[in-house]
Amino acid sequence: MNLSVEYEPEFFGTQGSDTFRIFFKKILPNVVDQEFAKVFISPFHDIPLYSEIAPNIHRMVVRMPRWTNARMEINKKEPFNPIKQDSSHQVLRYFDNIFPFHGVLWNYGSFPQTWEMQSSENPDFPNLKNDNNLLDVIEIGSKVHKTGAVIDVKILGAFVLIEQDHLDWKIIAIDINDKLSSKLDTIKDIDEYMPGLLDSTLEFFKYYKIVLGCPPIFFGYANPFLGKNEALAIIEKSHKSWNKLIKNETYFKNSKDSVDFKLFNTQCLESNKENLRNSKEAEALVENLKSLIINRPIESMAEQPQIERIEKVIYLNKKDILNKTELLRGQITEKGQNSNNMIVRSQKLGEYLVENFWIMSGTLSVITLGILISIKKFKH
Repeated sequence: MNLSVEYEPEFFGTQGSDTFRIFFKKILPNVVDQEFAKVFISPFHDIPLYSEIAPNIHRMVVRMPRWTNARMEINKKEPFNPIKQDSSHQVLRYFDNIFPFHGVLWNYGSFPQTWEMQSSENPDFPNLKNDNNLLDVIEIGSKVHKTGAVIDVKILGAFVLIEQDHLDWKIIAIDINDKLSSKLDTIKDIDEYMPGLLDSTLEFFKYYKIVLGCPPIFFGYANPFLGKNEALAIIEKSHKSWNKLIKNETYFKNSKDSVDFKLFNTQCLESNKENLRNSKEAEALVENLKSLIINRPIESMAEQPQIERIEKVIYLNKKDILNKTELLRGQITEKGQNSNNMIVRSQKLGEYLVENFWIMSGTLSVITLGILISIKKFKH
């Protein structure tokens, strides 16, 4: 199925600025009047997770094309949940180009109709919560998809990052139209047909927050990669959490951010009626949001970092990192029983990195890592 015929992105604002948004429209079949042939939808709530093509085929929304580093997210807190560039401390966020990587290694996106509810229990990691976002997916096919593309993917496996006090699950998938799709069914197949990709993926995530003053990322299991069945179970669990969310059946005691989620939709059959909007109501909400975006005070908008900061290639001296992390290896069991001790050790390692770790920046200079770790992040 050509999903570009069914879903259409609508671009608004200036790319690379805090005004940029990608809204989504569904193209309705068999509608003669063009005025009513398209309706705004939410990529969070309206796009079905499960494709009708075949069992175990899922839909993903591409946020970041391969080789790009602008951190694009589905905005959970704006009406109809457009894609926008994430920001922190009023600065637009980018992935650092840590050599040999430049941007992400895959098409990076989210599964619609999923939610990693913070209070959801993880038997293997009883002391860690979920990250309160849509479930992430990395699509490893050869095509570079555009931001806002909706594609059908085949599930291959999963892995999980342990970031401070929470889990961050990643599902590995491939576009069903990719030439390798028919040959890939397991994690082992990826190593056979795409040697080096899985190792590079772990390398990317292990060090991707070092420049922010964070310790290396840990992975949840001694063998980091889980198989297809485990990945499907993770997806199903997050879909059930979303289902409670859209029906207003979720208790928000342990998910404070979700209180501000916007649940408006036009096509979601599972939705509570109070969240459902007709096409005219949806258009009015979107137009109002656009007006609010362009009329915001400039001082309230996130700024674009200097182009040198975005394009800079960072060379890490990984020897010092590995010497320290060697002491921590094997500390996370397959059942996650040492999660609290791991957090304490990560805190100490982070303090070490701030005091001792050096980064070679480009070819001209060596600079110290001067961003302090917020110890509070580790104490929960």
